[in-house]
Parts: sequence; C-alpha cells; structure tokens
Amino acid sequence: GGKMCVIIYKPEGMVIEKETVRNYWVVNNDGAGYGIYDNKNLFFRKGIMSLKELEEEIDKLNKKHRKSRIVLHLRAVSKGKECKEMTHPFSLTPRQNTSLEGISKNPLLFHNGTITSLGDNEKSDTYQLAELLGKIWNKTKDKDLIKDCLKILNQRFVVMYTDGDILLINMIKDDDGCYYSIQRNLFRSYYYNTYNIWQGNTYWNKNNNYDNELFGGRRRKNDKFE
Repeated sequence: GGKMCVIIYKPEGMVIEKETVRNYWVVNNDGAGYGIYDNKNLFFRKGIMSLKELEEEIDKLNKKHRKSRIVLHLRAVSKGKECKEMTHPFSLTPRQNTSLEGISKNPLLFHNGTITSLGDNEKSDTYQLAELLGKIWNKTKDKDLIKDCLKILNQRFVVMYTDGDILLINMIKDDDGCYYSIQRNLFRSYYYNTYNIWQGNTYWNKNNNYDNELFGGRRRKNDKFE
C-alpha cells in the first residue's frame, strides 16, 4: 500500500541530520525507535511518539554518540496497532518482550516494507518476523542464515548484533555518509508523486500535514507539487 517506513543507519563518525528526519517524519509519524552500539553494549530505545521528543533524542545522539553506530527507524503503520510497543526495533527472540528501552541481549531487527503473510490487528508483521527469526537465531546463532532468510523477503532490513556487526539488506548509502532504506532525493519525489493518492488518507487529516511548511507552506488540496 501507500505506507512506508524509513530506516537510517549512521556509521561511526557521522551525524543524523535533523532536517532529513523532519522531512521523513511528515509521512512516517507513527512512532520512532533506535539502536546504538557503543563498542560495548547494544542499547535500544523505542516508542518515541512525537517529533519534538525525536528531535531532542537526535540532538543527544549527535552530541554523545558521534563515534557510535546508530540505526533509527520511523514507522508508518501498515499492520498491527499504532502504539509504542509496535515501533521498531524488535529483538530476535521467540517471545518478544515489550520493554521500550534497555541493553539488548539479542540482535535487533529494523524493517521497511510489508510482509503480507504476517501480522494482524494487534501485532505487526515485523513483530511476528522477529519472533520467527528469533527461533532460528536461538537454535543456530548463525548470522549468514539470518541474512539468507531476510534476502528471500527482498525488502529493506537492518540487523544490529550485540558484538557490533551490522547487517544491511537493500540499504542505500547517501552523500551524507549515512545509509537509507529510501534515498533522500527519491523520497522527496516519491512524496510529491504520491501526494494526490495520500491526501485523503489519515496522514493528512491527523496532523494537517499537507500544510506543513517544510514542503512549501500552505497548499490547497488540488495543487500539484512541482
């Protein structure tokens, strides 16, 4: 469907640009989460539900964790409830825990796409995928096997491992040194082109987003984006 999420991977030494995140948030505003590997532990925090809170987090991350690897996810609900617990990341474990932050003992999964065969009204497709992969991970601890499973799905994924390894599937490096599941320039054109399809959707009504000044100020419903 018209819904998409976005994953941003920031390697060590790079920064996450706040303006980029603000642009993505316009249509991916159902909650955010991130993982950090700080050369010792894999830490996660999720359930960030407002842009203001997200911007504060990003300021903090850019200041304190410039040397760390960070993966950030902004959610646009396709399956599952819109709630803090269904924001990414999910841990690769057969039984998800619902904690919203902490040090992870298991790999963390971030996903951009929709798996039509998984997910229901409560649990998202990624939640269920993380449980399935968690069974495989528990039995095998085999990173190559996880990679093969994700390749079959041919969507966009990042897995952060507790030893700092990062698996990127279909992520694109941009000129700011970060990797994106949807390139920044493509995102802008994607956003503009699908604007007319989306304008009746909840995104637009929920936050009155088509008036968002980031995209050129107030626009009438039938205006075409240049």
